[in-house]
Amino acid sequence: MRSLFDETTIQSMQLRNRLVRSATWEGMCEEDGRPTKRLIDLYVTLARGGASA
Repeated sequence: MRSLFDETTIQSMQLRNRLVRSATWEGMCEEDGRPTKRLIDLYVTLARGGASA
């Protein structure tokens, strides 16, 4: 793997690049677990290639 965007394999999982988001707790859900608009907006930003604030 010479470039950030080269494909690689971890065991049987094929990754298209080396950018992987780990599991995190953002604290952006309602008390009953429903996501807030803020959390939805964060995931939209991440899906579009943006960084979280």
